[in-house]
Amino acid sequence: MSDDGKERLLRIGIPSKGRLSELAAQLLADAGLSFRRTERSLFARCKDMPVEVTFLRTDDIPVLTAEGAIDLGWPTAASKPTLSNSRGASR
Repeated sequence: MSDDGKERLLRIGIPSKGRLSELAAQLLADAGLSFRRTERSLFARCKDMPVEVTFLRTDDIPVLTAEGAIDLGWPTAASKPTLSNSRGASR
């Protein structure tokens, strides 16, 4: 929960299209995250978990993670997950 008492969402960024999108969606499904993306939708909420999946251009994932707009982004150009800390700096 956040300081204001609201449940904070974990924001995960994955590619919006292509083979990497399919792999990332399968990885999330294998981890137990269930979501449904409607056509051309940029966001999907995971069922029964405080997680929001954002569908992005692959090049935008590390940038938005570094800025703190998303908490976790995968895959990146290096194919390693990119994490954001509370100050927005990526690791």
